[in-house]
Amino acid sequence: MITLLGQLWLRLRPPGGGRGRLPADVDPAAILASYPIWYRWLEPVDTALCAVLLLFAGIGAMTMRTWSGRWCATVYAVLSIAWTIAALTVESRAGQGAYADLATALALIFPLITLVWVNVVLRDVWRGERLADGVAEAPPAGGWTLPGGATRLALACAQSLRQSLRGSMGLGLLLTTLMGGLIGVLAIATIEEKVRDNLDLSGRTMHSAHHWLAKNLLAGWYRAGETPGIDYLAWADHLVVARPALLSFSWLLLSMLVPLLVVLGGCNLIATDAAHRGFRFLLLRTDRASLWFGRFLGAAALVAISLLLLVACTGWLVGRSEVDLELGSRAVPLATTLRSTAWAYVALLLTALPYLALAQWCSSLINSGIGALAVVSVAVGAVPGLAFALASQWPPLWHVMHLMPWGSQVLLFHPHAGVAAGAAAACLAYTALFLGLGWRHFRGRDL
Repeated sequence: MITLLGQLWLRLRPPGGGRGRLPADVDPAAILASYPIWYRWLEPVDTALCAVLLLFAGIGAMTMRTWSGRWCATVYAVLSIAWTIAALTVESRAGQGAYADLATALALIFPLITLVWVNVVLRDVWRGERLADGVAEAPPAGGWTLPGGATRLALACAQSLRQSLRGSMGLGLLLTTLMGGLIGVLAIATIEEKVRDNLDLSGRTMHSAHHWLAKNLLAGWYRAGETPGIDYLAWADHLVVARPALLSFSWLLLSMLVPLLVVLGGCNLIATDAAHRGFRFLLLRTDRASLWFGRFLGAAALVAISLLLLVACTGWLVGRSEVDLELGSRAVPLATTLRSTAWAYVALLLTALPYLALAQWCSSLINSGIGALAVVSVAVGAVPGLAFALASQWPPLWHVMHLMPWGSQVLLFHPHAGVAAGAAAACLAYTALFLGLGWRHFRGRDL
């Protein structure tokens, strides 16, 4: 339904301009007339066909029917992606500029997720009749095999990833991360556009405002008096001069949102099976270490996929709409934007891993996925608030922030490689700590 609404939004809004707005001297009918005749005729047909295919695919998925569940969804996804790309191409050639907003992301990303979901995640479900008849597929001849422990770890990782994508927690993580992150990023872009339009600011004035805001945000977060040795002016220059300002603010926002989003992927890794005594059967075929670390790797893979989609969409949506600030005679090169996006993905993934390990640890303590989610969400969100509240009474208490990676994760975007490397090492150390504490409890627990 979200996919269908996104497609309808993309196709039924006013033509010309990614935000659905037209200048006063532009006639919408003239824009429509500039499109090819085949495009104008096929657009409503394609929308109706995608709606019918999506309806039959949903019914087939609920009834586990291969023909309607798998193939209707596959045809729908391929057709939807192909038509969206065609629409972008046609509008660009018509001189109206390609779409670059949330509707375009919906029309591309969700069909892609559907395509992978029905053909990879549910692949064995569509082969259920063959499995029920006792027909098993033989392993490929001449293939190489992993050592026993590595094989069990890889199988636990793959099964954890597949079961997460089939359940509410995995799909909730994927959709919540993608939609929550994009909504936050687009909110920043909208605010920036409104400020520029309403105040009629020039490019250089906006650049000064960006620089002032970045410096004060960083100094305020790190309580400049409690973290000596950080040059906030140079850091602000790195974010808003050497790199696209709006994109840098987007990465800083996502570094604050990701910890609250990724805990959804780890809070049910242990709790449900422990509550239903499911480990009794799993431990007949594997060992506890493979289960614990394999499930963490599976959840980390799901988080990596979610963040890859989020960062790619953010770089595309924000990078395309980035206003050319008057930076002398130099604009920010495309290669710099791509490097910023690539490092942002690595930084956000490093940020997410400690909170994912914390959620898994909490999942091993509480036999309820919802209960573990509530506890870890409150704990993650409370640390920054507690640190700033205590620091207002006695500034050195700001270091309570270091109970979790909140005090290190923003440093991943620092201009000096040594500082960023230290922050990356700190995030990995937090991950090892939380994962080790959880393993210590899980190893001795009565399952």
